[in-house]
Amino acid sequence: MRVERICSWCGEHQGWVEWEKPPKNAQPITHTICPSCFDKVVRDMDLTEDEPINDEPKTNCHEKEIVK
Repeated sequence: MRVERICSWCGEHQGWVEWEKPPKNAQPITHTICPSCFDKVVRDMDLTEDEPINDEPKTNCHEKEIVK
């Protein structure tokens, strides 16, 4: 079964994987974290009390910002 891999944080396509023995009722999608989101998560975890918090808006992987 060919399965699309997407980033759980940003929703970007990360390639395809092949499942030889897919679970029963498997959906054709799986999740990972892309390198840029991984770097951001690591940076956010390394914050100290003296550093400002990143207040960027966050969306889940199913939401896409509509640009007009």
